[in-house]
Amino acid sequence: MLFSAGCTLTGGQSAPSPVQATVAPQAIQATATNPAETLTAVATAAVEATATQTTAPPTQAAPVLTSDEVIKTAQDAWAKLATAGPRHISQTAYKGDAAISTIEADSVPPNYHQVNSVMGTVMVEQYVYDGTIYNKVNGEWTQLPGGGKTFTNVLEGFAKGVSDAIVLADGQVVGIEVVNGKPATAYSYTSTLKGLDVKPAQYTIWVDNASGLPVKRVDVSPDGLKIVQLITYDATITVTLPDAAKNAKTANP
Repeated sequence: MLFSAGCTLTGGQSAPSPVQATVAPQAIQATATNPAETLTAVATAAVEATATQTTAPPTQAAPVLTSDEVIKTAQDAWAKLATAGPRHISQTAYKGDAAISTIEADSVPPNYHQVNSVMGTVMVEQYVYDGTIYNKVNGEWTQLPGGGKTFTNVLEGFAKGVSDAIVLADGQVVGIEVVNGKPATAYSYTSTLKGLDVKPAQYTIWVDNASGLPVKRVDVSPDGLKIVQLITYDATITVTLPDAAKNAKTANP
């Protein structure tokens, strides 16, 4: 499935100040013989200057937090995701520098649609719609009525069962970056299981400074597998079950 255990973040900041375009003096030198060309040059220079300033990195300072405060901020952000609106999730798994699998998903809670690909080949398409799981494998749809609710209950039970065994530590504020065109603060922390003498997994999460919602995460496991996930919030996203899935045969439980 798409989502894995992690922690959460929050953040807040004021909106950026209006951008003022700066036009190079040579761009506004009028020529009596071709005024239209001069106006075009001025307009182009203004647009380019505005675009440059709009996409420039934010200048505000990142917050100063203790390790525990970073971890709490991360957990709060993931908790806020549970009540967020429609969003698109784009996830890529890397082994070294090579992308080995991808997931593209639209989520309109409690329903979602995702497409899983390996090495560029679609392996599984899946809907969880009104409590039923619909899977398309090798071109054939099957459905498992009630499976969506069962899966959710099992996942919640598992999360509660291992929560006391997970140790989160080394929380740090990484800095502020632009994600989806907006400033977001990046926080990192490690995760290990009690009693295991192994290298910890490393998590980094970016939280939108205005909304407090997670917009990016990067997970690096002890064996070097890296997961990069981008989250885009869009109220126009919908999840519509296709007729082929609606009419699919019931899968064996």
